Amino acid sequence: MRDGDHIRQEALAAELDRICESPAFRHSLRHQQFLRHLLECKLAGRFAELREMPLGIDFFHRPASTYDPKSDPVVRVEAGRLRQRLDRYYHGEGATAPFEILLDKGSYVPVLRVRAAAAVAIGAQPSLVVLPIPPATSGALDRRSAAGFTEEIAQTLSRLPQLRVFGPDSLASDIAASSAEVRERLKVEWIVRGRWLDDRERTLLLELIRAASGDTLMALRIDTAAADALTVHHSMRTAMLHHFVPLLATREGEDMLAASRLRPVATTHDLAAFDLYQRARYLLKQRNQTLLAKAIEHLETAVRADPCFSAAWAELASAYVSRRQLVFDVAQRDPGPARRAAERAIELDPAAGTAYAILAGLAYASDFDWPHAARLFERALAAAPRDANVRCAFATFLMYSARFDESLREYDVVQALDPLDPAIRCHKGALYFYWRSYDRAETLLTQAIELSPHDVYARLLLADTYAQSGRPEESLEASRQLAAIAPDYANSYVYQARALQMLQRDEDAAAIMVRARAHFGDTAITEYEEAMLHVAGGNAESALGCLERHALRKANGAHCIVIDPTFAPLHRDPRWRSMLERVGLPDFSSRL
Repeated sequence: MRDGDHIRQEALAAELDRICESPAFRHSLRHQQFLRHLLECKLAGRFAELREMPLGIDFFHRPASTYDPKSDPVVRVEAGRLRQRLDRYYHGEGATAPFEILLDKGSYVPVLRVRAAAAVAIGAQPSLVVLPIPPATSGALDRRSAAGFTEEIAQTLSRLPQLRVFGPDSLASDIAASSAEVRERLKVEWIVRGRWLDDRERTLLLELIRAASGDTLMALRIDTAAADALTVHHSMRTAMLHHFVPLLATREGEDMLAASRLRPVATTHDLAAFDLYQRARYLLKQRNQTLLAKAIEHLETAVRADPCFSAAWAELASAYVSRRQLVFDVAQRDPGPARRAAERAIELDPAAGTAYAILAGLAYASDFDWPHAARLFERALAAAPRDANVRCAFATFLMYSARFDESLREYDVVQALDPLDPAIRCHKGALYFYWRSYDRAETLLTQAIELSPHDVYARLLLADTYAQSGRPEESLEASRQLAAIAPDYANSYVYQARALQMLQRDEDAAAIMVRARAHFGDTAITEYEEAMLHVAGGNAESALGCLERHALRKANGAHCIVIDPTFAPLHRDPRWRSMLERVGLPDFSSRL
């Protein structure tokens, strides 16, 4: 990642003014001044002043004779708060910013990065937020129904070209579901909200509000008790499209919208199947691996009830992919079920972009066929160019192709489409980890864990980041925290053992692995993890042998071998390239 040296000072000054006037900064003069001071030092080349001691004395006015950063962490604390404000700005009102100002954890040198032009263009488009519809009662059925209504509205509006839609699931935990706060934070043009009318049982009032003025542009009453769920969803969908197509078309310079451009989505007429589909999607969005089996059960029942339900087949394929990543049973890591479900979704709906993206992911992750994956991603993006999940899958493919700069710019687009999705920080953290930019990876992964404390993948990557940046004590602690949160996740114990090896506590590491193998068996702790331990122990021959056996089985995660920095010490070994050739993996060493 190159610093944005070619950014003109006039552009930087204008962006600084916008930052300081934004809601994230306008009430904190101290952080405005702190940011300006850091940038002035960087641009003047005064890097010696961008260390903790000089900042404490020169900017925070601590007495030079008595200031001790160990007992007075003012610089670290305020830098952390500044980092949070920058993150809030770029995930909200700074969506149209042409470049980002980054401040990595543990560093006081700001980094300037030019954002993807497509992301800036998307950020400048009219935007709308769908607030969560509250349940009519506290009952479980009403909670599921309310979540389904909200998602129906968000998905329908997301299909409209040239409109950014912030769905309710992307709202960060620090944002209240209120019109005023969302308007201030996101700078959206419209707000969709729903509420239940007290004087009419089961009557939902949907309102479309102009954010700037608070005027109500639409008020639609829907009787949710008078018809089945499919009819209610259809009424919502029709009303939203009816009002938004002319609304967008009347914007100055916008003549691209027509109702005929909206592609019908394959659905179902089976009420029970539709209910199961909605319940499964709700479970999957919790990002909780314990709910995965129940979600798959719901989706499998849904497609048995209606074998022509394309959307359910695509969702089932996605759930099967998640199972491959989270479940250690070899039988459940078989890519076959995910592939067959995605192919069935495409058979029913040839424009199912999500299904093409799933097949593309399986092409390179399971078959080691990067060119075929690229062709499938072309079809996925052509079918669903504004689908954040499709673009995120494509960004991940670019990352595993060691095309890191392209991947980052694609993640810019994903972030522009859904800037408050907590998962984007984890995805970008993974990118920076594989890119060997460990400070930036730590910053983003720490943010991801703050938003989603039970995110196993983020915690695993953070432990890995500490290990690769030469901080085994912190890697050990992160691995222990992961084991406490996910005690049935075998890698948490492998990572503990690796950290102990790095600390030269070989007996403790061996003891942990004995207990782990006794508890999990050989299927959970694969040759990939064994190779990690061999690298930590300096045994290149055994590590290469383990990786070759793992790749020959085309086991889960084998595609990571080519870019994982864990195995960077092996790249200098003449046997590395020949091993990759034997197993059919590409060699991206020249890009790393």
